This record gives sequence, structure tokens and C-alpha cells, in this order.
Amino acid sequence: MDERSQLWHLCLLPAKIVGTVSTQFGVAFEYDPAASTTISVQRTSQRVEDAVVTCPKKLHHSNPLLRVERGRSIIVGINFEGSFPFRLLTEHAHVAFHQCLFTAADWVQSVYYIEAFGNRSAANWTQELAVSRAKDLVLQATVDLAKAKEKSLSLDTYIAQRKKFTVLLLGSYSSEGRARLERIAQALRQLGYDPLLVDEVEDHPSMDLAQKVTVLGSMSRFVVVDDSSISGHVVELMLCKNNNWITVVLRRDSNPSTFMVASLSATSSVIRECNFDVENPIGALSDAAKWAEERVASLERSYKGTYPWRQPQK
Repeated sequence: MDERSQLWHLCLLPAKIVGTVSTQFGVAFEYDPAASTTISVQRTSQRVEDAVVTCPKKLHHSNPLLRVERGRSIIVGINFEGSFPFRLLTEHAHVAFHQCLFTAADWVQSVYYIEAFGNRSAANWTQELAVSRAKDLVLQATVDLAKAKEKSLSLDTYIAQRKKFTVLLLGSYSSEGRARLERIAQALRQLGYDPLLVDEVEDHPSMDLAQKVTVLGSMSRFVVVDDSSISGHVVELMLCKNNNWITVVLRRDSNPSTFMVASLSATSSVIRECNFDVENPIGALSDAAKWAEERVASLERSYKGTYPWRQPQK
């Protein structure tokens, strides 16, 4: 088997995997951590959302907190509280929940991983379409495989270490901007990190740039953005904010490239804005990295207390 095709399973396995096929509407897959991997499939006459959400019956008729109409949405680390968590509105809807909580009154459902699809037709489950749906995972696999070979590490060892050291680096790719990015990347290497630039990763033919940045950001420990001059990174900064990534924004002389991205840290505890020496960024990056690591540790403590599967097994 090609190593890339194993990556998703390396992230989620071992697990108890249950596939649910609704005779009414939808298909879903549930993963729960387990000592060994098992796979089973069940049929239900309920809609697939009602089959995988274990809430009291009265909640099934409440207004859903999330309405998914089309496309793929990936929800990570969110608490859906007080009502039915989600509904798929059309057969084109596709949503995944990873390490989330569904809660209402005394009911709590801990979700390690659930992925639900509106389309249950056999034609939608060919190998070709499965690959297309997994294009973000394929991109991540490509990066992981290349980096593992570059560092002469086994694939599973690299995956285990990747999140600890990878830093996504965003900014302008003009000649001047690229020179700044190279100096920032070199400083990150001196601090023990593995900087990742978007243009170092081969494009996937069916993935736009925003999707590519979203995949790379989610697999990084934190993000560093050079905001010294205006470029496409302004849109990428919004991705950082919307995905709650730990993000360091570097600026010359405290001046944002545009007021559209000024004072991002005012409403976010995971964004830090700081000045840096363009010619010698190591000092600012050293302080910023310490802050980022403190935020990582704080979030890990918080999530450990929230998600039952992260707590030590008795």
C-alpha cells in the first residue's frame, strides 16, 4: 500500500469504526479510540443525523445549531450546546466533527470523529469520488511524505513529531517579500522549528489556494505572518483568525499592511502582533515563539479537561 494512503488512518487509528447507512437520508462514519481497530456497518430507517446523535428524543425536533447545505465543513474542538447539533439540508451537504462536544442540559456526547454525508447513492461512493473528497488529506500526505524523507525519518515517527515543530510561514512573495520570508525562515530554524512556505507544497489540481492554506495551517504548531507589505496574506490572516490558529503577526514599525488587519489581537487570545527587525528577526521571533508555546500549553490543559478521551486512562 502506498504510504500516503495510510496517513489518515495513522491519525485516527486504532479505533472502533462504525458506518451508518440511512434508508431515509445520508451516510455517516464514526471513529472512537480503541485498543484495536474494528469496522462494522449498520442500517437505520432514521435520518443519519438522528442515528449518530444520541440526544434525548425531544432535542431531535429542536432547531439545529448548524445547518449544512453543501460542500465540506470541518469542525474541530467546538462545543455545540443547547440544541440539536447539526442538520444536513441537501444531498450535497458534507460535514466532519473532530474532538467536539454535543451537550444540552444533562446530556453530553463526546465526539472523537464523525463524518456525515447527505448523499447515500451508490454512485457517490466510487473509489474516484472518495479520493476527490479526501484531496485535503492527500495534500497533507504529500507534505508529510516529502518531509519524512527529507529528515530520514519513518513516516509514523515524522507524523508523531510534526505538530511539535512545523510552523506555517505566510507573507508576500514579491522579491522583497520573499527575501524577508527567507530571513524569518532561517531564524525559525535557529529556534528549532521547521518552517513551511505555501509555495514549497505542490498544488492539488482540485484544491484552491484557500483550501491549501487551511490544510497546511491545521497541521502546523503555529503560524507566522509577515505583514510588512500588502499581499494575498491579508486573506490568509482571516483564515488564521477564523480557524483560531495560534498566530504571530510580524510588522515593521507597528504599521499594518492595511487597516483591514489592524488590531487582530484585540479580539483574539491566540493572535499576537509584534514589531520585528526585518534584517535580523531572531530577537522578535524568539519572544514570539515563547508566547506561542505558552498558548499551546494553555490550550492543551484546557482541552485535556474538556475531552474525556484526552484524560489519562485508569
